Amino acid sequence: MNHFKKSALTLAAAVMLTINGMEIIPGTTDNIIPLTASAASVIASGECGAQGDNLVWQFDSDGKLTINGTGEMADWDFDMPWNDYIFDILTVEIKSGVTSIGDMSFNNCTDMTSISIPDSVTSIGEGVFFDCHSLGSIEIPDGIKALEFSTFYDCTSLTSVTLPESIEELKYGVFQNCEKLTSLTIKNPDCKIYDYKTTICNSYNYETEEAVFNGTIYGYAGSTAQAYAEKYNRKFAVISGDSPAAVQGDVNNDSKIDSADASLVLAEYGLIQTNGTLTFTDIQKKSADVTTDSKLDSADASKILEYYAAVSTGQTPSWD
Repeated sequence: MNHFKKSALTLAAAVMLTINGMEIIPGTTDNIIPLTASAASVIASGECGAQGDNLVWQFDSDGKLTINGTGEMADWDFDMPWNDYIFDILTVEIKSGVTSIGDMSFNNCTDMTSISIPDSVTSIGEGVFFDCHSLGSIEIPDGIKALEFSTFYDCTSLTSVTLPESIEELKYGVFQNCEKLTSLTIKNPDCKIYDYKTTICNSYNYETEEAVFNGTIYGYAGSTAQAYAEKYNRKFAVISGDSPAAVQGDVNNDSKIDSADASLVLAEYGLIQTNGTLTFTDIQKKSADVTTDSKLDSADASKILEYYAAVSTGQTPSWD
């Protein structure tokens, strides 16, 4: 070894290095700072709100799509702003403040395995998870009122879904061709379920028109879920416990009694007067009939407003 190399090694052995304030002794493994992976880099970003910049999105190098902001998302028709990356999206995170998921938002995201939806989201549009073949499970927030046309169509990895009491309606094809779905729990005993055999099925043969479902629908005894299961020869199991009780005056089931409840009653009363298609579930009918006269009219709306006025002014509310 030449003199230069020998001197350099001797010097290195004697020198103490400092990295970020930590002393490192060459030739030992003590105090080694581990290498860490760098943070994911943003590949693309933009706006996706119904009002443009009220919501923004970004897609990163980890395959994560994040949506942030306040208010509603725009609806799409195979023209989502992240369309160039649909086959690269692995996870989706929707931040609190977003209030809706627009039509077709994640259609054909075939490798998406998970999505987090905050409680602030109150509506999920049509075909949102159409052809999401890798999505195995999903948690539906309590604020969602309906699952729209073909929401989970062809989600071939979906195995189990529990729908909260807030879900009032399942529309056409909402769980069609979900071939691995074995458990569907419907907690709203009055949930409107689209009256067709493909609304809940593992497979559908377009030639024979046979719809097969090998899983189990869970619901309360006497519920619409049981009626649907029996009509289309689906296996049904009763949820233990009592079905949700109607809360007098709380028509929209948001744990408060206010003018919004009165407005719903007036709207339904208008449909009654004009022979329109009524929208209230049995629970809503019981909640709305605050005058307990077995009918729904403007008197119920007035009574709810009186109750709300008493609460707002610090008085003791009463239905008497």
